[in-house]
Parts: sequence; structure tokens; C-alpha cells
Amino acid sequence: MPERDLLTDIVILTLFFLLLYTITYVATHYPEVSSFISELLSSKAVRAVLALIALPMGIIFITLGIRLMLGFMVGKGRLALGFILIAIGVAMFLYAISTVIGLVSEVISRFIKSFTQVQPP
Repeated sequence: MPERDLLTDIVILTLFFLLLYTITYVATHYPEVSSFISELLSSKAVRAVLALIALPMGIIFITLGIRLMLGFMVGKGRLALGFILIAIGVAMFLYAISTVIGLVSEVISRFIKSFTQVQPP
């Protein structure tokens, strides 16, 4: 039985990395897709809403991944699914934190600029 679980883990991880490769390939070889994503994410409001959604979802995914890997939920492929959930959760969490830091630093720099501008006489 453990050999089947290992095989299931390997298949699930292979499919996950194949999906990542496909997404990367489409984003790099089709400029219209890249420009659409870039245009969509250029809005600060969209980035803030995505960060607001990604922060709790990232924590939930990390928690579920850890629970799966520790074996609280029984089933085939739990190690691979746990790894995938942790990887997605960490990516979402890092995106949320970096977006919030970027938006806050931009607000602070604009605030400082508004007070340091010299008015012409």
C-alpha cells in the first residue's frame, strides 16, 4: 500500500508542475495574455482587493497543507496535495504582503513628496 501512496504523490506533483509550466509558457509566448494581465493588475484597487482576498486564503491553504502532510486527513496523495496547498498558500501570502508593502510605501512617498515640494514665489 505505501508504494501506491508514493506513486499517487508523484503523479499529483507531476500534474501540478505541468500546470505551472503551462501557465508560464502561455504567459511568456503569448504577448496578448501578458498585456491583459499587466493591464488588469496595473490598477491599485484591483491589487488591494486581491491582496485582501489572498491573505486569509494563503493562511487557510498553508494550514490545510500542513494538516494533510501531518496525516490528520486520511487518503492517497496527501503528501503531494499538502505540498501543493502549502506552495500555493505561501505564494498567496507573499503576494498579499508584498502588495500591501508596495502600496503603503507608495502612499508614504507621495505624502513626503507633497510636503517637500518647493512652491515657486
